[in-house]
Amino acid sequence: VFNILDPAPFLRRVMLGVELTVVNSTVNKDITGKLRLELPPGATVKKFEFLRTESDGSSQWYPATAVPKKQAKAVVYKEKEKGREVAAVSDVASGSNVFEIEVFPLPFQKEVKCRLESLVDGCLDDVKDLVATYFSSGENTKVVVMTSGGDTETSKDHSSKDLGGAVVGDCFGKTHFICRVPGYNPKESLSVPTRKVERIAIVWDVSVSMSKTKGLVQKRCDHLRDLALQCNRVMTENGRVKERGAPLTFELFTFGIEVESKGIFDDVEELIKAINDIDYDGGTDVTLLSEIVSDLAKRPNEDRKEVIDSVLVFSDGMDNLGRVPDFSTSQNPYSIDFPVHCIADESEVNLKCLRSISAASPLCPGKVFVRSDEGYVHGILFPQPILKSIKTDQADEAFMEEADDGFLCVPDHRLQYLNEPIASDGVLITGIMGDEQRGPSTVSKITAEVLYGSDLHKFHFQLRFESTDDGVSYTHSCGDDGINQHFHSAVNMLAAKSHKEAATSMTDPTSILGHVYAEETFRAAEKYGLKSGMDIKVVSEELSIKYGFCSPESSLLMLYSIDQFLDNGILPPKGHPARDHQRAADERMKRRKNKRKHESTECSYATNDGKMKIGEIGGIKSKEQLKMVVELSKRLEQYFATSPPKKAKENVAYNADLHIIRELERQVRNLKGLTISMSAMSDEESEEECAIEAMPMQRTRCRRLSRRTACASPPTTKSFGMRVSPPAGAPPQARSNVAQVDEFYSVNSRNTEEGTESVCPSPSIARPKDTEVYAEQLEVALQRDNGRNWKQEYITLRNKINGPTSMAPPSFFLACARLVLKHATTVDAVRIATNCLELNIDDVQMLRCVGYFLLSTGENSAVDLAVQVFDKVQDLQPCEPQSYLDGALVRFWKAHKSVLKRQNDEENNGRDVICNFEELGSDIRKCQQLLSHVLTHQWADRFTEVEWPALILLHCVADLVKDLNDDNISNMDGLGPSSLPPEWPISDLAPFQSFADAPTPETSTSTTQTNTQEQGLLLRCNKFDLALMVWLGWDTDKTDIDLHVKEPSGNEVYYNNRNSDIGGNLSRDFTQGYGPEVYMLKDVGDEEKVGTYHIYAKYFASHQDSLLTGATSAVLWTFKKKRCNKNKKSIEFHNIRLDMHKEKKEVGTIHLV
Repeated sequence: VFNILDPAPFLRRVMLGVELTVVNSTVNKDITGKLRLELPPGATVKKFEFLRTESDGSSQWYPATAVPKKQAKAVVYKEKEKGREVAAVSDVASGSNVFEIEVFPLPFQKEVKCRLESLVDGCLDDVKDLVATYFSSGENTKVVVMTSGGDTETSKDHSSKDLGGAVVGDCFGKTHFICRVPGYNPKESLSVPTRKVERIAIVWDVSVSMSKTKGLVQKRCDHLRDLALQCNRVMTENGRVKERGAPLTFELFTFGIEVESKGIFDDVEELIKAINDIDYDGGTDVTLLSEIVSDLAKRPNEDRKEVIDSVLVFSDGMDNLGRVPDFSTSQNPYSIDFPVHCIADESEVNLKCLRSISAASPLCPGKVFVRSDEGYVHGILFPQPILKSIKTDQADEAFMEEADDGFLCVPDHRLQYLNEPIASDGVLITGIMGDEQRGPSTVSKITAEVLYGSDLHKFHFQLRFESTDDGVSYTHSCGDDGINQHFHSAVNMLAAKSHKEAATSMTDPTSILGHVYAEETFRAAEKYGLKSGMDIKVVSEELSIKYGFCSPESSLLMLYSIDQFLDNGILPPKGHPARDHQRAADERMKRRKNKRKHESTECSYATNDGKMKIGEIGGIKSKEQLKMVVELSKRLEQYFATSPPKKAKENVAYNADLHIIRELERQVRNLKGLTISMSAMSDEESEEECAIEAMPMQRTRCRRLSRRTACASPPTTKSFGMRVSPPAGAPPQARSNVAQVDEFYSVNSRNTEEGTESVCPSPSIARPKDTEVYAEQLEVALQRDNGRNWKQEYITLRNKINGPTSMAPPSFFLACARLVLKHATTVDAVRIATNCLELNIDDVQMLRCVGYFLLSTGENSAVDLAVQVFDKVQDLQPCEPQSYLDGALVRFWKAHKSVLKRQNDEENNGRDVICNFEELGSDIRKCQQLLSHVLTHQWADRFTEVEWPALILLHCVADLVKDLNDDNISNMDGLGPSSLPPEWPISDLAPFQSFADAPTPETSTSTTQTNTQEQGLLLRCNKFDLALMVWLGWDTDKTDIDLHVKEPSGNEVYYNNRNSDIGGNLSRDFTQGYGPEVYMLKDVGDEEKVGTYHIYAKYFASHQDSLLTGATSAVLWTFKKKRCNKNKKSIEFHNIRLDMHKEKKEVGTIHLV
């Protein structure tokens, strides 16, 4: 059901309410549902509600509350781990018009009703077009249009002339006003351009997401023809129009993950031919635009022969990694003396990114033309209107802020000169004229001075005029001074007529005034950030949370019970049933008392997690949890301080019987949706069942139990004194891949006797097909004729999978990228892999898979992109330790590559240079912060002892810093020792200061350290010295992959043989997460360590292969010391695809000499 509220057509702001009924009709279990809604460009979601049935049978709408986006991700993760209901709505790609609603759980065959309200830029027709385009009319779709009176009828048509207007009304306890100035000169009649344009640069986005806009190319080309025609017309002195003679010149550039110049064109038809020949493939890196614009801004006496008059960027601005071009880093931003216009005529656009592009020039700001701007040629050729100033009749005392009359205005009326460019849809002047406490302000008139080219116009808005006419009172005059005067009388917007139900944004039309004020305040802060080059993310986040709307910095989070709110440090919003709970009232009172004590005397590290409880998932560890990490550090110290124990011969070889028992044990532990309750057992029974590997009789019992649970289990089953029952309301512990596909990509299917039947094809992602089929065809093309025609074969295969409204799945692009990396160029392989990022799907498994592939290429630019991918994963999954470990590992590898390059240069008598030493220090520092985060924060129980690999890697980082300092590298080229961070991140490990007085291991030799040093170095192992480390991780949650290392003696170290005679040690066996499992070997100089180490990975768990990215992607990091040079170490990375269940596969070998 669509409810459209258009209270004042001249405002060009419409409230759109969408009521949805969502049903999981495919997967016979509770799943996580993700629903995508594409709203008009510039839309802002203001409200999000769910309908719930109460215990008395009545229904009630539950509203969501605005929280920081990262916190919303963390809360959703924690609530799902606890099996509690939760939902959230967020924008996609940090500022786009695509919104994602995540719901958990989505039961089978049960309707879930939700609704959201959004404020849309544009007129009523734009919203109607949205409904008609994306939702077919019929019995399942209903559209209701309301006017300012609340009646259900079609609102008035827009005037043929855009004259602007004003409206006043009471909402949210305040009197709000909105005045609108049109984007074009109301009296303009000139048909000849007044701005001279002779040379235009066309910058064309060639990413794969733009391939669906091929239908728009013809329309774009028609506009370019019109542009060339208009630019060739000039006005003579006698007022006649003639042809200029010299043709308009175009420069064509394309960008995706790299920039390419396509040439210079004096003939527009030649330009159009070059555009039609463009192939679309790969991802989008919008940061490349700053490089293009900076090069175009160079003077003719530098590297350019001609001056650019304008730049047209054809792009949707969609960057899945949330990147935005930074033009302030150029040598002189004021050298950009031409406007940069953005043509965003696609359905999915990121206006936040496009606005930053159009603001590239401080002197000549450009415009953003969306789909509704049909004639953007006019906006390019005519000077952009400028809002010079805003004047009011406010009293002097209030204007100088000596008295508060309750008047607020956006843009700020107190600035003498605003000089703000006006977009094609006009500019809004909005604010508050007083409130219930202070009464109305004395301001009754606002005057806006606007410059259209060389013509000055004054728009006078009378705010206190009582108008009884439903229309807009407007007059115009032109004085002797040539200034055009426009007079508007404000319309008094009436409140809702209906009192049958509580007023909402859709039943009370005056609420649109408050929503517009909040939105314009937010946009004003965004504009200030673009102008000043400052990061105002914190300010924007505070504004969006204060006014309760969805933004690039905030999400709308749905919680239901008072326990959910208080457990996550969130107060229930107004209108929520939990708000009336006594515990909520007590919490509000407590916060009011502590409002002035937000900067408490607590440790500084706790202020960053003030909204998360200590000891909760994602929050700072409690004292007991920190103590467990200290114990791990002592274990590490003991490992390096003691000699390896000699093991009995019968335990050296791989024990197949124990392996079988272990497998059966895991099958019992990983029963889908089941939990084992030991309460019904006696102590003896409990001990007997827990010792599952001890006796042959118990092995048989385990086998029998696993066979029984392989079938459909009844709700409660008793077997051999063990009670197995599903927990009340608990989520499934393992889900099929069909369910996962449904969660993230809306690929719905159900199993029938005949096979798989398609129920609802995905609107965005094509159904995955057999990887081997198209991989075989592409590999043949790569090997035929030296691979000269493989690109055409790849495009043919891609187009076969692509549908009219869908794109190929990630598995296709990843499979093709691996083959191209093997047989062709790295650049092509990276471009193909980045197609996955153009799907704009926030799936951490897919992103990890892409990041691992980028690392496998070894290309510096690909590694830098992998860093950004893993940073994105941290934003999406801030409550998983693997998010931080991946980010730390890739930076550690990047730093090592830089150091190895220097060492190789030394060996070759080359110049000792590290290309970017500041970047090296920054990578090491960030690596320390990420690993410290893993050590100081709490994770889900299935990640127990994940701090062990974090400790090992943190010591490796410390050794790297020590080696750099020993080599005196930080003093090269006058960089100074401050370029590197300290060896040990004492400040990041501040929570462990409470253990400063704890007894240190007897093996410690740091007896001369000060008390401060002891506090920071508590977790530091002084004898840490690795000869070899093998690190195995993977991209799929709740998956069990086992690491096996066969040492030179033939001894195999694995989960049932974790320690070896030569000092090999294997970390905890992770069966429910991402790993990692780590094998390490200390360096004590034994000859027994010399030889070949064979590394195996076994895909153990019952988790299915991903239908979206192919098989599970595992990553293997190896770190070894070159025994001939103790200061020289090597680190290698391998990306492994595992698709054979229960099979041990050799994935690498390492030679120690």
